[in-house]
Amino acid sequence: MEINGEYKFKAPINKVWDVLMDKEALQASVPGCEKFEEVEPQTYNVVMKVGVASIKGTYNGRITIADADQPKHYKLIVGGQGGPGFLNGEGIFDLSENSNGGDDPETVVAYKGTANVGGTLAGIGARMLMPVAKKLVHDFFKSMEKRIDTGSEQKSAETA
Repeated sequence: MEINGEYKFKAPINKVWDVLMDKEALQASVPGCEKFEEVEPQTYNVVMKVGVASIKGTYNGRITIADADQPKHYKLIVGGQGGPGFLNGEGIFDLSENSNGGDDPETVVAYKGTANVGGTLAGIGARMLMPVAKKLVHDFFKSMEKRIDTGSEQKSAETA
């Protein structure tokens, strides 16, 4: 299964990069995350509770950030397994900044990824998994956006 798209943040590229790389932000943004433990630099063991259609389960896995080229590019490698099956995949994230001719910079995160599923999950089929995958990606970026907005509000309050 392949997924791609882009997400726009109303923030400078360095700020978006910092939040995307932040352990606490990652933990808070991974859907259904119950455990998030750094085992090596940029590598985390995770436990997630996720449901797809009527198949719900707990997955033990690993998330690794690789090929980081600050603040423009990184790869996220994900793998996990649980009672309902397994998932492994990787996503490539490319960041670019648009000035829009104004004072408010905008960062565009273009993403593309692949995922392989097996077990009971594979029986659901791509037609049902694709909307779930898109929702999980959207929820991930919305959570990151909230963290970026909260950071902006805190900085404004500190300078006031």
